[in-house]
Parts: sequence; structure tokens; C-alpha cells
Amino acid sequence: MPRKKNIENEPLPFTELKRFTKTYPDVWSSCDMFHNDNGKNGLPSWNKLCEVPISATLSIMTIYPHTTIDKMFPAECAALYAWRKHKIIYKFDKDLAKMLMEQAEDLEVPLDVLYSLPYPCIYIELDENVGFFVWFEDDIHTHVMELRMFILRRNADGTVSHNENIILHLKEGWNISDGVRDTVKTIQHNLNDKEIQKQVKEFGFTSDKSDPDKQFEVQYIMASSLIQLVLYICAENKDVQENEEQKSISKPFNKEKPKDVFREIRKWDVGYRVGNVIRKADKTSESSSASEHSNVGHGSSVGKRPHSRRGHYHHYWVGSKKDGTRRVILKWVAPMFINGDIDDIIPTTYELKGGNVQ
Repeated sequence: MPRKKNIENEPLPFTELKRFTKTYPDVWSSCDMFHNDNGKNGLPSWNKLCEVPISATLSIMTIYPHTTIDKMFPAECAALYAWRKHKIIYKFDKDLAKMLMEQAEDLEVPLDVLYSLPYPCIYIELDENVGFFVWFEDDIHTHVMELRMFILRRNADGTVSHNENIILHLKEGWNISDGVRDTVKTIQHNLNDKEIQKQVKEFGFTSDKSDPDKQFEVQYIMASSLIQLVLYICAENKDVQENEEQKSISKPFNKEKPKDVFREIRKWDVGYRVGNVIRKADKTSESSSASEHSNVGHGSSVGKRPHSRRGHYHHYWVGSKKDGTRRVILKWVAPMFINGDIDDIIPTTYELKGGNVQ
């Protein structure tokens, strides 16, 4: 039976790709021209992880009438061009995503780990109506690599909001916290007060607009929360499996000549096992709490309520600088469920003496 075409069932990045293609005819052939001329015909060279730099999409923007252009064209064009070559979606289990975002302060990880991203561009889906692109940008003026996050949100009327572009400068020697603080300064410089308030509200954060320090704190939390999801995709022990429904549809395609059809999309479910364990732990915790409450005053001996220590990331280096094989390995250390009726949590790592991880 042919797949029913229903825009509500389409992944948000695919819907936006079609809209952008229709709005800006021939935009991808213009991007192809820059992509193919990397370092040739008078153009500067850029890192191959960057499919097309934003300096190029800024030039492409001038082709179209000013009235049709929105201010986010350069970033969105670069993101969509990179995404359409792979069309990878990582759909996060909501409970795992919540758990990861709650460990937002865990940022003492080298920026180098972000180069472990499986593809030059991915889309992280929080739910069917909100998510963000993650891709590499090479600033040809400063020659500093960047990791960019471009947020999409589907509105109730079917339109798509796309007015947030988070930039993480990948400067040598920096860790994630350095990059996020630098990012927040950029956000504050580029967005006015009204736009900042709208963005933090959309992602469930609160901000006191009368307090600049509080605004910085909230924006820092927003950026560091989203990067937690990116780090999980970079972790060697991430819990992912290909989405069975999409797998039955997906077909290989020529990444240099994509047709931008639904079957080119590959989708991965993230946290499909860990999410179930988290929910089981929450249910056990609720039952224990209720039992403890009902036995208060009856002299019963009640065990401790199940609880978990917050998860965190562990990293270590392998290889040698001399032969160019040195790289950082990232692993997610899952919360330790204590006194809970938990059979296992998959996958997980445990810290051992000497700093080794297994």
C-alpha cells in the first residue's frame, strides 16, 4: 500500500526542506557550485566537514529578491544543504532527553569530541514539532571551525519557526564549557531582548529580563542543555537502533545528487532501552514513596526510596600525537539506580580505579 502523504506525518526537517526548495528555486545548484569549487577557481578552501560555508550562502542570498529573504537564510541554507546529503534523524526518547538535559552543567569535556559526530550534519528530534540541525561550519575568515545548532519548531498553524542559530566555536584547547560561554555572548549580541525571551520560553526555560546576569545564566543553560544531546550522539556507548518503520522505506541514494524524497531519510531511535529503564525506575520510586507514606506511624521498617545519581560523561585519550592517531573517547556514565527494582540499564559504564572505564 502506498504511503499516505500527510504533512503532519512528515519529519519536520523534511517539511522545511521542501518549503525552502520551493521558496528559493535553484538554490541547491548554486550551493553545488560552491561545494564543487572548494579551493578552486579563485575560491578559498575550507574544511571538508563543512559542505558549504555560510560565506557562500551569503553570496547566494543576493540572487533572490530582498522581499523573499529572511534573516536566517544563510544559516538555514547551509544546514539544509548539508542535511539533504545524508538525511539523518536521531529521535530521542523523551525521558532520556530530559535526563541528559538535566546534567547540563557537565561540560568539562574537550571540544575535540564533537568531531566524533557520525555525519557532517544530523537532525535531533525532540518530538514531531521541535528539534534542531547540528552541522559543521568553517569560518573562512578566521579559519576557526564551528559546530552549529539551528532550531526548528512547528507552529499550530503548520508554519515553521526558525530564528535561533547557536554557534559553538571549536577552538583548540577549549572544553565544552568554554565554547558554550562564548556562544551565549554571541546570542546576547545578536538577539534583542524580545527574541531572547521567546527562545528561552519555547524550550521550557524561564528568564528574568530585568536581570542581565540571570539572562546569561538561562541562555547558558539552554545552550548547554542542547549540547548534552549532541554529546550523547558522540558517545561510543550510545543507545541507538535504526527505526524499523523508516528502515523498511529507506533506500540508498547518491549523496551528490539527492532527489529529496521521503525514502532517502534514515531515522535512528535514541534511548529505546535506557528510556524504558528510566520509566521503570520512576514507577518503582513512586510505588516506594506511596508505600512509605502509607506505613508512617505503624512502626514498619521501610527501605530507602529508590533514587539515582545524576548521569555524567567520562572521557579519555587514545592514540599518539606523533602519528596523528590521538583522539578523545567519550562515554556516558549512566545514573546508578539504588535500592530500586532495576534489572539492568543498557548500555552503561562504570568508573574503575585508575581512571579506566569499561
